[in-house]
Amino acid sequence: LKHTEDGWFYNSHLKTKERKKDDLVFRNAWLWQPKEKLTVNLKAEYGKFEATGRAFTVSAFPEYLPSYQIVKAADPEFEAKFGLTKSTGSQYFMGLENTNNETFLLNLTLDLDFELGTLTSLTAYTAYDFDENADVDYLPIDFIHIFADQEHEQFSQEVRFTSHNSEKFNYI
Repeated sequence: LKHTEDGWFYNSHLKTKERKKDDLVFRNAWLWQPKEKLTVNLKAEYGKFEATGRAFTVSAFPEYLPSYQIVKAADPEFEAKFGLTKSTGSQYFMGLENTNNETFLLNLTLDLDFELGTLTSLTAYTAYDFDENADVDYLPIDFIHIFADQEHEQFSQEVRFTSHNSEKFNYI
């Protein structure tokens, strides 16, 4: 699945539309039964999500504050109101706001049936890489920015034995 957006919020400070998105997701599952009592289920997923700009705006900013004049000097088109126009970011100090996220998931499930129940093995691996560059003062001045970079990997293994459903006694 691929999804793109050209932006729908106008940034008067940077003279561009935001939030531009480019997303890609791949997901698949395979089910295989090599023997009557053995089932193998493999699931895989990959996702890549990239965005430039953000869809946030300043809806109230009192003109009597000294910082209001600084903001108006940085972007004469700045207006503190609710709408689809914003005035944030910088092309100099922090660069354009962006978010990049890449994810991966792999899951293998084995079910082996016995007379007394089912032995299940669940093995999984997941990972993601995320970075974000954001203007969090929401103003057209270089003031408060965040730079976030996260990575995560996880491996898990579960083995369980469950009884077949009966009316008298069930167990895991």
